[in-house]
Amino acid sequence: MFDNFLSDMGTRPSLEYTLGRQNNDGNYEPGNVKWEVDGEQRSNTSKTRLVRVNGEYITVTECARQNNLPTSTLCRRLDSGCTVEDAITRPLQQGKKLIS
Repeated sequence: MFDNFLSDMGTRPSLEYTLGRQNNDGNYEPGNVKWEVDGEQRSNTSKTRLVRVNGEYITVTECARQNNLPTSTLCRRLDSGCTVEDAITRPLQQGKKLIS
């Protein structure tokens, strides 16, 4: 059985990789598993919020990081009805303990 797994997946690229599913609703089976680093695996959950930026879907966390925003600020803006474009281009308010 392990020989079949090794034939399908190959050896683990390095110790930082773990086995993850491409489709979280599917099983750990050939065609639905891949080697991925920890950050990828944490992002690959049904609770992960995605936004479309430049025609590509990325996580809200990644979008916030790319735009130097706190993730909580970006989420709050999106929850209040801002478009992604408005949410990432609106300047941060200075001088407040909680930035929004």
